[in-house]
Parts: sequence; structure tokens; C-alpha cells
Amino acid sequence: MISYYLKSEYIHISRFFIILILCIIAQTGISQYAMEGHYHRGFLLPHRQNMLHLPKGPAHALEIRLLKKTDGSERWHRLYNNPDVGITIHGFDLANKNILGYGLGVAGFISSPIIQSRKFIWSFEMGAGIGFTTKKFDFEDNYKNIAIGSSINAYLLLGQKISFKLSKRMLLSTSMSFNHLSNASFALPNLG
Repeated sequence: MISYYLKSEYIHISRFFIILILCIIAQTGISQYAMEGHYHRGFLLPHRQNMLHLPKGPAHALEIRLLKKTDGSERWHRLYNNPDVGITIHGFDLANKNILGYGLGVAGFISSPIIQSRKFIWSFEMGAGIGFTTKKFDFEDNYKNIAIGSSINAYLLLGQKISFKLSKRMLLSTSMSFNHLSNASFALPNLG
């Protein structure tokens, strides 16, 4: 029952952020901003022997980004090759819905071009924010979840993206990223 309630709350939180993003676009003028949607497929990395039971297949995620291309008007824009900055909302299937459940991450991010030409962009990306999970460790109901000790966590992302410009407004991209949810040991266990 609690799990259903948390999933429902995450849906409401996601809707709130999507509406907020659309309102920001409407208020500020769409020409300054872009919106991206991404599908991710990956895996959980059981970095200890006692975590091998956790992943039950591939992990999946959907991501929505609102971003702004910096224009070079500030010194840091030029220092980081006019990066994209913005907000990302990441919804995760944590590869074991019975023990780990689902996750939601909301973060500010920067995507800084390393190499850029007229048709090609290779970018380094990083971000930080807040994360939520639907299942956490519980001595009675979820004692096998030794990775996540709290429902509220820090959310970190680190990655790189390669994009090919198909037109002025369309890119085809592939990326590799590391996404991490952690409560910094405020609640144990915290092996995640």
C-alpha cells in the first residue's frame, strides 16, 4: 500500500515539474530554451559481493531536460565552451522492482562541449540534485535492500554525449552516463 502511495506521489511530482518547465518556456520565450527527451538503458553496478542479488536485468530510464545554450556573455561561458545548462528530470526503473523499486532524480546540470564542429559535438556532462526512491531498506518488509536506506537521496550524474547535427534544430545523440542515488549515510544501509 505504501509503495502504491509513493508511486502516485512521484507521478504528481513529475507532473508538477513538467508543468513548471512548460510555464518557464511560455514566460521567457521558446527561442532561448530547448527541451529534450531521452531513453536510457543500462545496468546496476553491484560493487560488492553482497549486492549481487540486487540487479534482475537491465535498468531503464526516461529523462526530460529543459536547457539553455549559454551565449558567451559571461567569462565562465567562454571558459566552458558555451555550455548548455538546465534542469533534468530522470525516472528510473532500478532493475528490481520488488526490492529496489523505482527512482526519480531532479537535478541542475551543465553539458560542456569538449570538441565541437559544424556537424558534431562531444560534450562532458555533470549535475547534482535530489533523488527519490519507492523502496528502501526495512528490517521486516525489505531486508534484502542493502543499497538504499532512505526514500530521499542526493542524485548525481556524470557522463559524456556525442551528438550529430541533422538540421539547425535537430540532433541525433548517443551518451554514456553514471547516475547515482545516495543519502551520504544519513540512513543505513547505504551501499547504493
